[in-house]
Amino acid sequence: QKRYEEAQSPYQRAAETFNELERDFPRVVRYQERAARALMGLGLVQRNSGKPVAAEKSYRQAIAKFEAMDRARGLTPASIDVLAACYNNLGNVHVDAENIEEGLVAFQRAITLRQRLTDVPYPMPSARYGLHRAQGNYANAYQKLHDWDRAHELLVAVFEDQRSLVQDHPGNRSFESHALWLFARIADGLRATSRGEELPPFADTLTQLLPQRPDVPAQVAYHLALTAGDLDDPETEAERELKDQLAQRAIAGLEAALQLGWQPEDPLAEEDAFQVLQQYDEFHALID
Repeated sequence: QKRYEEAQSPYQRAAETFNELERDFPRVVRYQERAARALMGLGLVQRNSGKPVAAEKSYRQAIAKFEAMDRARGLTPASIDVLAACYNNLGNVHVDAENIEEGLVAFQRAITLRQRLTDVPYPMPSARYGLHRAQGNYANAYQKLHDWDRAHELLVAVFEDQRSLVQDHPGNRSFESHALWLFARIADGLRATSRGEELPPFADTLTQLLPQRPDVPAQVAYHLALTAGDLDDPETEAERELKDQLAQRAIAGLEAALQLGWQPEDPLAEEDAFQVLQQYDEFHALID
């Protein structure tokens, strides 16, 4: 919290300085742009320090400046990228406040702007990543509305696009982490709709995509175990078989993670998500 408070002052001063320069020299475009960028950075710090109202105000001020520049003379790709980030961050502020519909509007605007950067013959990898982040947030907002089918459709599409981006740029941790985030949202949606049988193919895709990262099979195991835990009192033979399948895959994932050097923060036996695995000898062989 203190770190964010300290970071706010330079952005605040920069925004005030460039706002004054913009008023004194209205034809100097770079002052307006730098003021807008400072406001975007200020909004990010304000949100992270628990000041959502102030963050929304900063984002809206930045957006107003960028859109005035866009109407007057157009924006460079770099400025379009920052404007899209403003809308994406504004959407997050709305979702944090449970104003989901307003969040959807902001995320859609971010997507439209990102598409201006990706609808070209050779889009920059960062532009593709920015688009996928906005699309993921848009889908996640539908989950907040419990529109699980719409959210799943959107998440699956962007997960596939993100998989392609990771394959095209191996070793990029930001790209990889977003693939993990998308997988987790897909798993959440499948659990919420009692469709756990659909999770293993997504788990396979992720582990095959990132075979050398020890945290990947561990995170996959976590979601498989959570899904198995939802079936802890199966009512039918099919549910019992599905529970066993998910649990065994979770145990195999933990074993793979440990072999790759993964070190859990807490003992596996104490992790709530893995309690369902206590029923299996293979789990005890792993932790004993």
